[in-house]
Amino acid sequence: MVARLEGKISEADKSIAVGIKSSTGDAAEWLPYFYGIGAQIAFDKGDNNGAKNYIDKAFAGVDLKNSNAPMRDLHETAYKIYQRLGEYDLALAHLEAFKRLDDDGLALAASTNNALIGAQFDIANQRTRIAKLEAQKVQRELILARSETRIRGLTQYAVVGSFAAISIIIAMLFAAAASRRRRREVSAANVQLTHAANHDLLTGLANRFRFRKLVEEALKVTHEEDQRCALLLIDLDRFKWVNDTMGHNAGDELLCQIANSLSDIAGDHSYAVRLGGDEFAIVVPNAPDDDVLIALADQIIERLSQPHDIEGVNITVGATVGIAVGPVDGDCVKDLTRNADLALYNGKAAGRSRAIRFNQAMEEVVDERRAIEKDLREALEKGQLSLAYQSIVDARSEIIVGYEALLRWKHPVRGNISPAIFIPIAEEAGLINEIGNWVLHTACDEAQKWPDHMRVAVNLSSLQVEGQGLVACLINALASSGLPPSRLELEVTESVFLREENKTDETLARIRAVGVSLVLDDFGTGYSSLGYLRRASFSTIKIDRGFVKSASKGSKDSIAIIRAIVSMANDLNMKTTAEGIEASEEVALMRELGCTQLQGYLFSLPSSVPSESTSDSWFGGQKTPAEVTHKVTQLRQKPKRRAAS
Repeated sequence: MVARLEGKISEADKSIAVGIKSSTGDAAEWLPYFYGIGAQIAFDKGDNNGAKNYIDKAFAGVDLKNSNAPMRDLHETAYKIYQRLGEYDLALAHLEAFKRLDDDGLALAASTNNALIGAQFDIANQRTRIAKLEAQKVQRELILARSETRIRGLTQYAVVGSFAAISIIIAMLFAAAASRRRRREVSAANVQLTHAANHDLLTGLANRFRFRKLVEEALKVTHEEDQRCALLLIDLDRFKWVNDTMGHNAGDELLCQIANSLSDIAGDHSYAVRLGGDEFAIVVPNAPDDDVLIALADQIIERLSQPHDIEGVNITVGATVGIAVGPVDGDCVKDLTRNADLALYNGKAAGRSRAIRFNQAMEEVVDERRAIEKDLREALEKGQLSLAYQSIVDARSEIIVGYEALLRWKHPVRGNISPAIFIPIAEEAGLINEIGNWVLHTACDEAQKWPDHMRVAVNLSSLQVEGQGLVACLINALASSGLPPSRLELEVTESVFLREENKTDETLARIRAVGVSLVLDDFGTGYSSLGYLRRASFSTIKIDRGFVKSASKGSKDSIAIIRAIVSMANDLNMKTTAEGIEASEEVALMRELGCTQLQGYLFSLPSSVPSESTSDSWFGGQKTPAEVTHKVTQLRQKPKRRAAS
């Protein structure tokens, strides 16, 4: 403790460690105090977690309402620690315990003062009586001297009494002042803690804790007075971009400006809330009709979409709003919040920057998604998933150069479920990595049976690229199957570049280092940037089928786009694959535009096992190009049927 007061923190740490280790047997009663001193030292060092660990041990098993006087200073330390950590309920409990012990101490001090003053009275009286007896014995005959002695004694008595009285008054005044000061400090601390427990520290808006109370109160009024209340959940669009490009300080400044705007819009009769991150809410007691609520939500979107001046730069973000009305959309906080969140989710899915009112169909969709998620987990366990393979051919010779592995799910009751339905559910449910690992191993095992020049292409989810373990799984799949890395291609869409840039670039670089090729799928469908091609060093660009169809119908824009993509790919030494080929005219046009590979139903439908469903000539083995062309012609003459890709 002395070392701590002298600023020797390391020495104090060692002393406390020795004290804790030595506190066994009869000395165990000192252990809480050693923990308390350790908490004080950690707090001084700024080690919040260490301080909390020590103080939790110090008060383990202690009833805060009945703690004893030696714990007084430890309560004060605990109050400071929990206040710094934002655990306001515990901070307030320790502050109240500190006040109780402090008041008890003041009362004890006052009582001790009174006893001391009483003793001073007794001593003065005794000394007076002794002086009186001695004077009577020595000089009885000196009445005058005795009288003077008595007068002197009385004078001393009066002086001592006066001093004692003044001391009592001063002590009482000091005690009263100290008590009032403590009460003021506790009262001020209570006000601060109560405010901090109910408000967001950054923006000053009501926080999630206060949000629950506001919604509970609003719903209570609806039950008692036959009114409506409304909850508007607000999610900012493109806020992550601000944090990533301008830093968290700029993001915090933007959040404060957003909070001010929402406070203005909420006015005096509604409540603006920050739920966390870039999520906000407005609670509207005694809500108006739906048209007015939609108008309020539109006002929020318009206001928040205005440019914000952040560090001299105009930043524009958007907002999506989900609306639920109580009690019709939920008569408790949980249900009303969930349904407002469903409306918000649908607003985002519909394109963001819009206001959506909850309806029952949304809940039915969620129930359907939950059922599919449950069945998808069972499908993984029971082996109901499978792969189909669609050929990729050389644009000139039409000889197959590889296959794309396509994931399929045949549900025992629902039948075939499109990947467009179950893949997003798998991503949200956290199943995509497990499914992706299975696809990689299965595709590599199958491709190992093919001729050596044949490649297999496997699609990756952007969540797989961002997650942990993709490269390890890739290496394991290649090693266990024996497939050379050069015969495996991994297809990604441009969406992988919209998330964690550094992690994405690192993962793609490690994939290339293994010797596996990267293919950029669906190029030109919304996010296209030449920077993506430079960052990832793709071997192939796939041209989306939408451009192919549009170009075959004579669209000059689509033809120009395809021609530009092909020219750029040639300059970068990349191949180009035109997807969705279904007619001979499309083949001729794509050849003319310079595409190097073709893929579509014209050449093959997805097949479960290519090595068994096709002849050696289909693999381009011993047969001549003319024989291969004849095989393709036969396939074109067969009736075509649609299949989900």
